[in-house]
Amino acid sequence: MKLIIVESPNKIKKIKGYAGPDYEVAASVGHIRDLPVGGADIGIDREHGHALKYIVSDDKKSVVANLRRLAKTAGPQGVYLATDPDREGEAIAFHLCEVLGLDPRTTKRIAFQEITEKAIKAALAAPTTVDGVALE
Repeated sequence: MKLIIVESPNKIKKIKGYAGPDYEVAASVGHIRDLPVGGADIGIDREHGHALKYIVSDDKKSVVANLRRLAKTAGPQGVYLATDPDREGEAIAFHLCEVLGLDPRTTKRIAFQEITEKAIKAALAAPTTVDGVALE
């Protein structure tokens, strides 16, 4: 099984139909992590170069648990991140890599402008990485 992760659950059925039976499709339902709000922890690690410390949003914990389960089944080479082709989608893809334990330098990212069979198959045939580098 291969796993395609999209942002919107409304896209799942159509993409699954076009991708074929070897693919499972799941949704992150948008952003999955954020900086903590309130309290003493403001999400900045002052002892380690002021690195940002993200947390999984409370309303996304079950979504992340499901995505972890599916990603483990697919294996790191079987996960395709199909977040929207914009900066926000790129950020969501990065956060998905972080929480799913995927390497953003080798994790496949696919992008398409329309949900058609031709667009989905073309995207699957030419994945890039999270930072847009073409995979060989």
